[in-house]
Amino acid sequence: QMPIPVRKIEPEILRPIVSACHKKQRLEVDYRSLNDPQPDGRVIAPHSIVYAANRWHVRAYCEKNQEYRDFVLTRFFGVPEIEDGKSEFTAVEDDDWNCMVNVNIIPDERLSVEQQQIVEHDYGMTDGSLLITVRASLLTYLLQSLRIDVHTVQADPVAQQIVVQNLAAIKRWIFS
Repeated sequence: QMPIPVRKIEPEILRPIVSACHKKQRLEVDYRSLNDPQPDGRVIAPHSIVYAANRWHVRAYCEKNQEYRDFVLTRFFGVPEIEDGKSEFTAVEDDDWNCMVNVNIIPDERLSVEQQQIVEHDYGMTDGSLLITVRASLLTYLLQSLRIDVHTVQADPVAQQIVVQNLAAIKRWIFS
């Protein structure tokens, strides 16, 4: 088995997040991102915890940005504090969480017919394609896991191997 770095989440951070998800509560948190590495207190209303792109995230409404976002759990500093009252922002109102998107994966058409058949077999494709249904909010993570960069075409189709056939239909949910 290949060793993969463990991104440790402190129980003191995870407990209030899990509790807030279950009880539909708001949390005051200190969250730091690569875009804004300075300590940044904000209030979030978490609803789901997801493992994607080799790390744990919490899906939550962010009152600062006034939108639903994914927060990497290892980027919380200090213990989140539960705020009084329930949140009006739950999973029900999170459109991208509730929207299911169909992603049609096919072999890179620049491959030879024989190479495409190998890729089809590798991915268990039927009739030359694989349909994957995913939450819109998790689409970018799916593409990252499949090593598909929709913004750049690999020069070598052997390196790319697979592409998204219905890219135009799903583009609005892909982070830039």
